[in-house]
Amino acid sequence: MNEIQQNQQQLFADIQKLIDDAWNMVSKVVSSGVTSLYWNIGARINKEILNNQRAE
Repeated sequence: MNEIQQNQQQLFADIQKLIDDAWNMVSKVVSSGVTSLYWNIGARINKEILNNQRAE
C-alpha cells in the first residue's frame, strides 16, 4: 500500500470517527430530552388529575 492509499484510509477512518461521535452525542441529547418530556407529562398528570395523590 502506498502513502496516498494510507492517507486516504486514515482520512476515511477519521471521518468515520467524527460521524460516530456526532451520532453518539445526538443520541444522548435525544434520550435526555425524551426522559425530560415523559417526566414532565407525569408531573402534569400527577398535579392536575391525581391532585398529587397516588393512583389506586
